[in-house]
Amino acid sequence: FDAVEQARVEAIEAVDVRARVQGVLEDIAFTAGERVEAGDILFRIERDQFEAGVASAHAQAARATANLTEAQAALERTRELHQRGTAAQAALDAAVAAHAMAEAEVASSKAAVRRAEIDLGYTEIRAAIAGRIASSVSIVMSPTRSMRALFNCAASRTGSGASSRPSSGSPPLNFDSSSAGWVAVHRTMV
Repeated sequence: FDAVEQARVEAIEAVDVRARVQGVLEDIAFTAGERVEAGDILFRIERDQFEAGVASAHAQAARATANLTEAQAALERTRELHQRGTAAQAALDAAVAAHAMAEAEVASSKAAVRRAEIDLGYTEIRAAIAGRIASSVSIVMSPTRSMRALFNCAASRTGSGASSRPSSGSPPLNFDSSSAGWVAVHRTMV
């Protein structure tokens, strides 16, 4: 006679994936049943406002650099006049302070450029782990809301046969949103 055995397969790895910037969901780059690898793009958020942010940050950095050039020239002129005895110490002190502020403005604007570039990069939400998306998808979207939390991702692996149960007891892959009504998706990766 044939023996029948029952088994249950559960994900051995779970990862929370969240959008790091707010924006309008532009694209869902996967389908049910598709295998995704770590690093694959899952979602795209509209990039326009983030590209504009990068351009604006670069413009501010250029302005800060120009201000530093002007402050450097003013400091050199004031030092020369001070050495000749035609500029007061207070004028030299003010020129030194203006130069230091311009240097700080350049450093701050460089950081703003870097932050804008990072935010632009966050418009592509990528898979943190590999797995196969197996169940159906339901998405509810409202274009007036911003997407925040995206999903909890889980994957099972073949080979050793080892498995572990998710500690939360929740389905392996849950899309949810902290902005009510924006995105609600449920999937399972096996």
